[in-house]
Amino acid sequence: MNTITILSLSYKRAPLDIRSAFQFDDQERKQWYANMRTTRGLIGGMVLSTCNRTEFYLETNADFSPTQFISAMQQLKGSAIPEELFEVISQEEGISYSMEVANGLHSMVMGDKQIIAQLKNVYRESLEADGITTLLERLFQAVFRSYKRIHNETTLHTGSRSISFIALKKIRNVIMQPAGNVSILLAGAGEIAADFLKYATAKGYNVTITNRTNERAVALASRFNIKMLPFENFRSHVTSFDVIVSGASVQGLFTEADLNPADNQILIDLTTYKSIDLKHKENFTFFSIDDLGEERDLQDALQSKAIVPAREIIEEESDIYRKWISDRSLRLFASSVNEYTSR
Repeated sequence: MNTITILSLSYKRAPLDIRSAFQFDDQERKQWYANMRTTRGLIGGMVLSTCNRTEFYLETNADFSPTQFISAMQQLKGSAIPEELFEVISQEEGISYSMEVANGLHSMVMGDKQIIAQLKNVYRESLEADGITTLLERLFQAVFRSYKRIHNETTLHTGSRSISFIALKKIRNVIMQPAGNVSILLAGAGEIAADFLKYATAKGYNVTITNRTNERAVALASRFNIKMLPFENFRSHVTSFDVIVSGASVQGLFTEADLNPADNQILIDLTTYKSIDLKHKENFTFFSIDDLGEERDLQDALQSKAIVPAREIIEEESDIYRKWISDRSLRLFASSVNEYTSR
């Protein structure tokens, strides 16, 4: 009988450099979807790859081998990551685990609301690539339903703070000046950049954006009413900013050749790609995404009180899904019996 299998490489087990080596970009995910059914025992699936985790949500049968799958993914990425850093989650645990991930219970920032958008995006991506099976479709219907219920029925997501929010808090604590006097260069124009801009502009920071694709930078600049610096010119202006924040999915966009420790800039890398790649970090005021994760406040009163009712909702939705699986198994069995007896 087919079952749900989840394979996870997350910040809970793997440090930043290892997670970075195992991230799947848009093109790599497309390649994976195109070839996934060549894997023995793999019926369908989707891949979620963020700064904090790369996870495969799969429908598998008895022929599937997690060890062989991990080995194949390592070959695809050209990385040799110790297998013990991966977590293999069976269907029984995986049902509730999927909902916990979607609701930010496994995020660096408790109740993080960015992960649900990322999950919805990769779900649509897999759906378009014919990777979503009936088993996975019903699972993620339950996952998205759990998020809606927890959002409406608890305070888990009330005031929840993303890594971008924590980055701004760090900037405020280091540069004790009015926000309008602090100049920030933001590299990137994806989800991370948009999330950062949402908070930065609300606080009144003086942000300039740059991106390899100028059109996307122009769109965000217009949306948030900020300045845009053409990508081909940004290096000549790097040292004129108080803060450099990178949300760009490219390694080595900023290096020590671009920066001067004497400028006392704050450097923040919101990616796992080592977008700000420093050989001598001790010479700079630098914060990686893992550094920011350590700043999270897990004792927020509203969110702490909401964890128990949130888990109760997750268990209710998990039970509904388990019952659907059980009923489906009975229907499939009855159908096979009828087919056999009608011969």
